[in-house]
Amino acid sequence: QLSADTNGYISSQYASIGPVPAAAVDAKEESAALSASGNGTSAAPSYVISATEDEIYLMAACVAMETGDDRYEDQLAVASCIVKSKKWGKTISDVIYADGQFPGATSGLLDKYLAKGPSKSCIKATKDALAGSNNIGDYLFFKAAKHASTGSYSSYKIVGGNCFYKK
Repeated sequence: QLSADTNGYISSQYASIGPVPAAAVDAKEESAALSASGNGTSAAPSYVISATEDEIYLMAACVAMETGDDRYEDQLAVASCIVKSKKWGKTISDVIYADGQFPGATSGLLDKYLAKGPSKSCIKATKDALAGSNNIGDYLFFKAAKHASTGSYSSYKIVGGNCFYKK
């Protein structure tokens, strides 16, 4: 395992190239394309957890905590992961405060992001994820890329500083 700023090389006999995912599509663009084809619906995908305005704010603060207020693409990836997490609760609050899910939520770190307020970009990423926008496919777990054990995952995708993976 190499640090994030280190290059490494392997022989092609030890690697295979899998399918390359398509580029992420903005929820508004996708909705417009579906409407134009006659297949559009206004409902978010069934995996998306609904949220109150307070939960949107909470989730956006959690996204900021997990991405360091990084790029929109990174924020959307974390937000997409949260909205698909019905396994840990039926509401955004349940998911964020579930045992072992976001240690910063119980350590007091999230409180600092709530007091500061999430950036407009984090709020946009949160609302887009809640509307069904998703740039990580069906990945449900993530951790900081520098702490990821990619060899133990069945598949993974690095977005920004996080590694999204399947067990």
